[in-house]
Amino acid sequence: LDVKPTFQNRPLEEEFYVCQPLGFEVTRYKGMVYKLKKALYGLKQVPQAWNRRIDCFLLQLGFNKCTSKYGVYVRATTSDLMLECLYINDFLVTGSNAIEIDEFKRGIMLEFEMTYMGLLSYLLEMELSCIKRRYAIDILKRFHKLDCNSSRTLVDCGTKLEKEGSDKLTNATLYRQIVDSLRFLCSNRPGIAYGVGLTSRFMDHLMLSRLLATRRILRYVKGTMDNGSLFLNNGRNVFEEVIGYYDLYCCADKSNRKSTTWYVFMMCEAPISWCSRKESVVALSLLSLMYFIVLIITFFL
Repeated sequence: LDVKPTFQNRPLEEEFYVCQPLGFEVTRYKGMVYKLKKALYGLKQVPQAWNRRIDCFLLQLGFNKCTSKYGVYVRATTSDLMLECLYINDFLVTGSNAIEIDEFKRGIMLEFEMTYMGLLSYLLEMELSCIKRRYAIDILKRFHKLDCNSSRTLVDCGTKLEKEGSDKLTNATLYRQIVDSLRFLCSNRPGIAYGVGLTSRFMDHLMLSRLLATRRILRYVKGTMDNGSLFLNNGRNVFEEVIGYYDLYCCADKSNRKSTTWYVFMMCEAPISWCSRKESVVALSLLSLMYFIVLIITFFL
């Protein structure tokens, strides 16, 4: 659903005054100003006014705002669940009951001037199945790797990117552009998180070996463009089964002996949260490192 006049004609709580527009001056009121009753484009308070309006409407319909994601609204009953996601003037609606979804669409289209765009297929660089094939192709085109040979592995076995070396780069722009592009691709590709995290550590210490490592990641992306997150309806209550996995690499960084940890949580046979990072402290033992990653996982739960 797409709202047409998103910011116009929204009620204002603050007082605003504007000069008489050219061509609409009233002679007997010369030198006077207009008081705005509703919002116009250009006011910095306009987005907030629109958000207040739609927030009030959704709360009246029985939705509850998510405390961690303010753009997500949930309406749950004993048997049905409906989710509504708001991104500026775009609405995404999903739920377990198709009849309730149709009633919601009719009600909100009577309240606001909206256009039904059909079933979701592409939004914010993501396709419905969360496979960023189009974005991956754009990255490969940008860095002239669309016709390259693909790689079956993300990082070459035994790769060690040290801080010091003789093959320093004079122009680091290309390296940083590749890494930044891959970071966005990580939002639905847990499989490249380790390689991207490894190359992201050396944005200020650039060498040819690190540039070759980023190019290998691009070659891996070339061979796995169809990989992504596919959420399957397995007939069970999706909120009853969340599966988590974790792994660790003790003393992965030989220069400072810090470890690398991974975890991923699965729901509907697709990842919903994951992390691959180098820890900020040095673990004195494998047991203490395991306690540390369990603490991180507990924060997620």
